[in-house]
Amino acid sequence: VGSDVPSQRILASQERQEQASVDTSLHLALRYINGFRDGISFWRRGPYLIAFYPIAVREKADARTAMTQMLQEVCHRIELEYAPYTGSAGISRTAESLERFRQAYDEAKQSCEVARALAGEKTSSVMHYDDLGLLRLTRVSEASTGIREYCVDMLSPLLEHDRHSCAQLLRTLRAFLDANQN
Repeated sequence: VGSDVPSQRILASQERQEQASVDTSLHLALRYINGFRDGISFWRRGPYLIAFYPIAVREKADARTAMTQMLQEVCHRIELEYAPYTGSAGISRTAESLERFRQAYDEAKQSCEVARALAGEKTSSVMHYDDLGLLRLTRVSEASTGIREYCVDMLSPLLEHDRHSCAQLLRTLRAFLDANQN
């Protein structure tokens, strides 16, 4: 059985549908983020929605936690409202000046790519640049499959062990790495 619709028309239709899904997801993200706080500026670059989140001096200490929680909530809402589509987010280090803005953009984009690669297609994920560790040294867009496979290969035995015992080896490894292997 074959299709009566020429293949290029099917492809064009699928591309339009995929683009509409990206547009809807980004629109939902913008709407939800706006609901959390005033004064955030947005622009879109390809499949990314970039949010400039100004931080007052008195907020600086809690900004990372607040942004992470906000973006986790935004991604969760998108997932609930627009399944099977999900959203992932990356957070840069604070840009103290406009001169560092491009670097902050690159950090956030890399964090988002790593978050997406580690989450796979199962769920949304949010990652801060400071949490990338050695993954800062690679461009995920060039090697996301390899990074994912490496992480799965390395962590699967720990996950399997934790599934069958109460040892929590993955949590212990995370604490060890967070403490500079001390």
